[in-house]
Amino acid sequence: NGGSLRQFGFPAGKTVEIRLFIDVSVFELFIDQGYRVVSGRFFGNEAPTAARITPPSAASDVVSWNLKKDNGGL
Repeated sequence: NGGSLRQFGFPAGKTVEIRLFIDVSVFELFIDQGYRVVSGRFFGNEAPTAARITPPSAASDVVSWNLKKDNGGL
């Protein structure tokens, strides 16, 4: 499928903050305010609409924003 698996571990029981940004054909994933950063490109007709984090976690707070397109008046 042209993709790759990127993985790394954290100590059991550690609270982790994850921020995922998706734009046209690029994604950036920031973990614990940049302690770990993963970025990449995807190709196709549409941006992905989901991310999978394994093993299943006990997410205590999930927030999602749909951002408005803005080219800064260019």
